[in-house]
Amino acid sequence: MKNIISKLETKLAASLKDKVVYNTSFVDNDYSTNSTATKEYKKAAILCLFDCNYENLNIILTLRSKKLKTHPGQISFPGGKLNKKETNYDCALRETYEEIGIKKESIHTLGELNFYLSGSNFLIKPIVGVTEGTYNFFLNKKEVDKVFYFPINFLFNRKNLTKSFYESKSINKKKFFYDIYWNDMRIWGTTALILVHLSRFVRNIAINNV
Repeated sequence: MKNIISKLETKLAASLKDKVVYNTSFVDNDYSTNSTATKEYKKAAILCLFDCNYENLNIILTLRSKKLKTHPGQISFPGGKLNKKETNYDCALRETYEEIGIKKESIHTLGELNFYLSGSNFLIKPIVGVTEGTYNFFLNKKEVDKVFYFPINFLFNRKNLTKSFYESKSINKKKFFYDIYWNDMRIWGTTALILVHLSRFVRNIAINNV
């Protein structure tokens, strides 16, 4: 696992593209980009946090509180809106501590993915990291009902991935998005797409040892 993590850091740096924004929903392929992303979108950052204490590559996800105004009861990464003059890295680490209690001292950041545009008008920057040493969860019950580990290799099998769609009136075409059903849970939308893209990085390293 340590070998994969170390190589993932290099792969992430090589994958970054200037001003690329991926759409949560897409027509042709799941790397479709959006060229209209501007400062008008709400900026947010999330933390894709791998756990270092198990042999399998598990990533930490949260079940959002049903009392929240945005995305209540959905599964997501720790994260939230940027404060003024706050970097994406600072935001992702701060939100992770506020939501699930893991301190930044227990996290080693590996890099970042390109931007994603959600259906709720958030321009999201995923930061990727791995836990260091031992840590404890302290859930903010106003925001998080539950935290759990998702095995990223679950997505190595494409049969575990469902492509759903809706009719887009603006373009008069079907737009697709991903659904992941795992342990009686539904992971979908932006969270699912980021997990899919991240799993491809890991799978490529694991299979090709590159």
